[in-house]
Amino acid sequence: MSKPSPTPTSIKGDCCIEFEDSIIQDGQDVDLGIDVENLFNVGSEINYHINFGDGNVSRNNKDKILGDRYVRQIKHRYHQLGNYKTYLLFENLSQEISARCATNTVIVVSRTPTPTPSV
Repeated sequence: MSKPSPTPTSIKGDCCIEFEDSIIQDGQDVDLGIDVENLFNVGSEINYHINFGDGNVSRNNKDKILGDRYVRQIKHRYHQLGNYKTYLLFENLSQEISARCATNTVIVVSRTPTPTPSV
């Protein structure tokens, strides 16, 4: 049986686990954390895809789970103010199990000017 491969269609879904919003200031990187448990010890080969919500998509990020958990920080910078819906699709390629999807909203706000002390 062939292994799943992504199509050029967008990465999004209605059955994703929703996570807390991330609020960052313009010009800052956002840290999107991936933390996946290998609860059933189903294999170590993984593949993940990220839609950052701003037109940037990262596909076919292959890696291995070492032990019982996979943890990774992904940095991304948004170049305009606004709200961006992000999606992460995570697949375990070693076994025939369903993919998992997570989403959150990144809110990019303008920097607040630093008050100038009065004399």
